[in-house]
Amino acid sequence: MAILTIILGQFFSIATVPSTGMFPSLTPGEVVVVRKVKPLHGELNRLWVAKHKEELIFGRVVALPNETILIDGPQYSVNHYTWDARYWGRVVMTANTDVPAIEYQDLDAYFQRSGEEHIRVFWKEGVEQAPIEQTIPLGHVFLLADNRSTANPGDSRQFGPVPIASLQGRAQLLIWSPDPGRFLPKMERMGLPIW
Repeated sequence: MAILTIILGQFFSIATVPSTGMFPSLTPGEVVVVRKVKPLHGELNRLWVAKHKEELIFGRVVALPNETILIDGPQYSVNHYTWDARYWGRVVMTANTDVPAIEYQDLDAYFQRSGEEHIRVFWKEGVEQAPIEQTIPLGHVFLLADNRSTANPGDSRQFGPVPIASLQGRAQLLIWSPDPGRFLPKMERMGLPIW
């Protein structure tokens, strides 16, 4: 068993979601399996985990070295190409969560094309956030979480561009979802793949 643990440890790690940056797709305290891989072209829009200045960062690689990113509301542009976010509908929370209601009340969902795929992003109208514009330095990437209006994004909006070497791998699978006030986890979320 110890040998299997050592072998698996070479390819996978475990990470706990630290912030509301990926909420409601992932909530703080949930645990995911991280596959230890380096990004390949075309995989950047997947959810990546980085360790930067002792902080775990969850986000999608949206800008590479020497690219200029502009984030304004739920959408962003890279080198003047805008990745539009199309309105999908209002988020309705039915699950028990420790996340403060201010994070999900009046939260809207959008579909955004990211490479060849579409991802869900979230934005709350009325949130006062100044647009962010930044050119990414050599050897760094910009990680952007899916919740674009949270006060605690836990991504490059909060920590700045992260070194490519700090990417720990790609989030693959949700393995633990605590249910506040209950001993057992949220079984319906266990084993969900992460995109």
